[in-house]
Amino acid sequence: MRLCPLAVALLCILAIPAIAQAPRQQLTPEETKVLIEKRESIEKQLEDIAIIDRKIMVPICSLAGVLVFTGFNLIKVKDMRHLASYGRIPLLIYAATLITIVTTDLLTGVLVGVTLSVLKLLYKTTHLQVYTEPYSSTEGHIDLHLKGSATFIRIPLIAATLDSIPEGFTVHVRSENLHYIDHSCLDLMHDWIKTSPSKSLRIVMEPDSLERKYRRLATI
Repeated sequence: MRLCPLAVALLCILAIPAIAQAPRQQLTPEETKVLIEKRESIEKQLEDIAIIDRKIMVPICSLAGVLVFTGFNLIKVKDMRHLASYGRIPLLIYAATLITIVTTDLLTGVLVGVTLSVLKLLYKTTHLQVYTEPYSSTEGHIDLHLKGSATFIRIPLIAATLDSIPEGFTVHVRSENLHYIDHSCLDLMHDWIKTSPSKSLRIVMEPDSLERKYRRLATI
């Protein structure tokens, strides 16, 4: 019958005390040291065999299957559809995070998702469109459109657009698609409205429309 390495190691451990109790001649210090080293070596081999046996008890393929099953259950189509209702960008961030986690590791995937979300937030809070277009078919009237977020970073863009408006026009300020405006841009618009008579400009806008956008930001 063939004995496994674990059984052989156990027999060796049990045999050492029996040998030590048997009558024998006095050992020299060198022989005693050699026996101690052999016993320590056998004990270390026994520990290694026990660790290997514990690892073999749970196959790696089983652990992989559990992880795949758990990860698959975390993907819910209902949540993805709900996320898609907010636009394509949040869904793309979700997909990028998921793919990164699968191809690399959890920490890297989370960092990628957080980074993309921060970039999206920065874009949303700094993106602004300012442009003019003819107001219907009425001559001498133009629309001034403000779309996005008016922050101090976009002051040069706003100032350049305001300076490009010809003299003697009636300007209709459209701020329906303006998400919010900070105090620096609000001051710029107020100064432009105050100085507009010097350029023979007539400003048409909803009363306190810009102020409401600023107060909404301030209360968040």
